[in-house]
Amino acid sequence: MNIAQKLCCPHLLKIEPYQSARRIGGSGEIWLNANELPFPNAEFTVSSEGYNRYPEVPSSALLGSYSAHASFPAEQILCVRGADEGIELLIRCFCNPGIDSLVITPPTYGMYQVSAAIHNVEVVPVPRKPAFELDIASLKKQLSSKLVFICSPNNPTGNVAGKEELLELLETYRDTSLVVVDEAYIEFCPEHTFSGLIQDYPNLVVLRTMSKAFGMAAVRCGFVLASREVIDLLSCIIAPYPLPLPVEEIAMQALTAKGISRMQANVAEIIRLRESFINEIRDIDGIEKVTPSHANFVLLEFKDEQRALDILGDAGIVVRTPYTQGLIFNSQRISIGTAEQMGKVVAALKKYGDN
Repeated sequence: MNIAQKLCCPHLLKIEPYQSARRIGGSGEIWLNANELPFPNAEFTVSSEGYNRYPEVPSSALLGSYSAHASFPAEQILCVRGADEGIELLIRCFCNPGIDSLVITPPTYGMYQVSAAIHNVEVVPVPRKPAFELDIASLKKQLSSKLVFICSPNNPTGNVAGKEELLELLETYRDTSLVVVDEAYIEFCPEHTFSGLIQDYPNLVVLRTMSKAFGMAAVRCGFVLASREVIDLLSCIIAPYPLPLPVEEIAMQALTAKGISRMQANVAEIIRLRESFINEIRDIDGIEKVTPSHANFVLLEFKDEQRALDILGDAGIVVRTPYTQGLIFNSQRISIGTAEQMGKVVAALKKYGDN
């Protein structure tokens, strides 16, 4: 055993890191495996002034801009380095290592489980039902867990949680748990946001990111929306200067009226391309299931998954095997790219269907 292994926290020696799209890699020219916006944002600029001074923390300008966009009080928003940091802060703040637990609803985003493992927090999986809807009856039994993570729209299935079922959970957990709704893809279906419920339910936390619809995956900027009490606690444990000034400057540009209008136009185009893609491939022989999606990706189940992967790979198309399996078998998640890219995906899948 080397010195690093000897001194490491024992539970960390068993960690399997999150398999991000870039960590897995792959060969191809059309990358549709990370749910990134396919339209580049080359127009963003950063300050020509020096960076010798620490940035304002928190940035009142950035908080004000996102507050206006989200229609949510600025004092109840925390700026973080992508929604992933929000997940990590919540676990670190509310879960005692080796004592407390959190709930996830697989199949769902894999980072909840990885972050819990890093902090030695038990994960209680409450699997979704066959159509990927939440199992409310089973969730209501988990009153001993501090956090309940619900991704909506859910990654990798693309479906949303219903308002009535979420209200039922919030009432059940009112005095026992925080319900954390991860809205990373909410700009693709803004009518399904739950942020408006926070004022009546202080046990509700909403996570947001600018990585998806805003096309800023490389910038790493996200937000936690919660009660003032939750935000105050998270603010005590976040890094002293969490967001680099260039990140704030780019985020501010994306949150101008022009930037938001561009984002909404891009979202409308992605939704159009998503529905067109679904219509074109739903009847292809060998595609067993096409899951309806409220996000910028579609989950496909194949009769012969390996053959589909081989044909897509030969066409230079990189897709994603869902990190968390659960009810998912023989499936691939395909991000929605440009019209040209999706045309190539359709052509490849039709070749697959020709047997």
